[in-house]
Amino acid sequence: SPLKIFANARALKKLVQAVCFLLAAAPLYAQKDNIYNDLRKKYSNENAVFVSRKEHADIKFEKGKLVVYSHVYDELLLLTDKTSSFIDRNVYWSSFSEIQDLEARTLVPDGNGYKTLKVKDFNKSNEISEGTFYDDLRSYDFVFPGLANGARAIVSYTKKLNDPHLYGQFYFSSFAPTDDAEYSVTFPSDVKIHYKLFNAKDSAVQFTSKTSGKNTTYTWIMHGVKKIKNEDNAPSFSYYIPTIIVQGRYDMVCPPQ
Repeated sequence: SPLKIFANARALKKLVQAVCFLLAAAPLYAQKDNIYNDLRKKYSNENAVFVSRKEHADIKFEKGKLVVYSHVYDELLLLTDKTSSFIDRNVYWSSFSEIQDLEARTLVPDGNGYKTLKVKDFNKSNEISEGTFYDDLRSYDFVFPGLANGARAIVSYTKKLNDPHLYGQFYFSSFAPTDDAEYSVTFPSDVKIHYKLFNAKDSAVQFTSKTSGKNTTYTWIMHGVKKIKNEDNAPSFSYYIPTIIVQGRYDMVCPPQ
């Protein structure tokens, strides 16, 4: 009957859609396993590795003043069941800046895919440095739920810097090794950018420059960056880890000294 033919056609359509979905998803699932296996082999002595650490600074004018929006994205992959050292995280800011669009989540392995567990509680706290009478450093403290071997801890946010004099510094190293560390800055043509690389050879950092319209973007990338080692009586890690220092100058805002 026509009704039966219509029902069979609908069933066939659903079957074709399901097959197409599985075929499309298969490369993603394979990629998931490949990334884990490759990084587990590459960092065999580590409990976790940053798949990616990215920060992109966007310098722009607002109401005649320079402001900087730094967009941060970190993705940490757990390589063993030893997860306790990676549960807690902090995002810092001060009276000269503000945090926007803060999000954090854990991607927990679930069959051929991931289950997303979002962080719901972000606790504000004041950070007081030892020996400092007044310190306006503040932080959002939070805990990643469901961390396990193969899980990914992801955090993203934007830091708005209202004082461009405090911009910009990026550490390529962190508390876990980083497979891909990337820092970039986009700025208008009437802003002059000066930068200097510390504790790394120029050949170890990939630098690119791209201009689009009136804006230019500088990008620095390092691969396979070692983690920061905490040693007794050692100097501050800023003295020995790879770092890029970036400074912007605009004559109306930052006149030459």
